[in-house]
Order: sequence, then structure tokens, then C-alpha cells
Amino acid sequence: MKPLWRNILGPALSLVLFTTAAWSLHNELRTYHLRDILHAFHAISGAYLWAAAGPTILSYAVMSGYDVLALGYIRHPMSYSKIGLASFSKEKGEFK
Repeated sequence: MKPLWRNILGPALSLVLFTTAAWSLHNELRTYHLRDILHAFHAISGAYLWAAAGPTILSYAVMSGYDVLALGYIRHPMSYSKIGLASFSKEKGEFK
């Protein structure tokens, strides 16, 4: 059984990192107002948004395709919905 401090260390470190990230983001964005950000976003043409979204969607499809091929190779059939969810919810290379 792990000591109590080892059980607390991970969540405490995560909380400190999250708080630091939120504080840093707040400091970087404090000079901008939400309406300015929304106005700038709406000023981007739809063609540019699709030009960015298309390759992004394609890259996620390719990433989950690797997992489909890997599971086929090891002869472990699984539905694409489960593979897709696992592809995006777990860090690659993380084995536990």
C-alpha cells in the first residue's frame, strides 16, 4: 500500500499546475475583452476556417486509423466508436 503522501502528491501537483496555467492565461488575456475576441473570430472568412478544419479532421481520422490497423493486426476486433474514443482520450505511448 502506498503512503498517504504519495496518494496526495499527484492530485496536488495537478492542482498546482492547473492553477498556474489558469493564472498565466488570465494575465496574458487581461488586456482583451471577450467581444473583441468574438469580433476577430467572426472576421475570419469561412473558407479560411474550413481550410484549417479540414486538415485537422483528416489528421484525427488518420490517427484513429492507425489504431484500427493495429487492432486488426493483433486480431482484436473492436467497434470504431470505441477505437475513436480511445484514440482521442488516451495519450499515445502511455501503457498502464
